Amino acid sequence: EIYKKLPLSAGPLQTASVIHNSILTSQDAVKPYMDILVRSEVAYEYLPGDSFGVVCDNLEEDVSNLCKHLQLSEHLDNICRVSVLKETKKSRAKVPEHIPESVVLRTLLYSCLDI
Repeated sequence: EIYKKLPLSAGPLQTASVIHNSILTSQDAVKPYMDILVRSEVAYEYLPGDSFGVVCDNLEEDVSNLCKHLQLSEHLDNICRVSVLKETKKSRAKVPEHIPESVVLRTLLYSCLDI
């Protein structure tokens, strides 16, 4: 499981598909609002005021551009270890819980990091 503990999550990850979405605000709105209809294969109960987060993979184009820029394209299938630099000056620095300690670079860039 890639997503052990996502930021601000209070429960397990639920997979769903977007069935329909429409923008409710004007094109020039500062903060766009959308009406999104999702379908989940698992039934779950929610109450008024409950919220949910959306986790999406990064776009192929974004990952590809980043890999070209950092010269990582040939290393995408390598396993990498993620840790905090020993020389860091930041107190209490730690890797976020949702990022695996050991992970294939491709998975890290597509699914674990927001690029």
